[in-house]
Amino acid sequence: MNEATGNFGDDAQRFHRIAGSKMNQLEPHAANIALMVQNGAPFQLIADLLRKHGIYVSHSTVCRFHLRQLELPTVPPVVPSKPTVFPDQSAVKHTDPLPFQIPALRPKGPRIADPKNL
Repeated sequence: MNEATGNFGDDAQRFHRIAGSKMNQLEPHAANIALMVQNGAPFQLIADLLRKHGIYVSHSTVCRFHLRQLELPTVPPVVPSKPTVFPDQSAVKHTDPLPFQIPALRPKGPRIADPKNL
């Protein structure tokens, strides 16, 4: 049983994820893809041109490949500069909660354009 665990451990140490075959097909064309993106070509057009040359990939594959080639750094989360400060409740002036008069409720019934019902 220890021998089986040791073999698995060795295999786990040597394991490296192999990029998909679609990504491998794009490797020789990385510079040309980057140039086209830099010149403003949409990924759909790049994928169409690659298909004409026998490389069948989708535009999303071209996009993912290009983003992986750029190796963009991760954006750190935005941290607020100051904590939110709430006013001291003793400093707040308490006013009448309803500074306006609530009109009397009108009687139930049909709503028609009659001055008596307003």
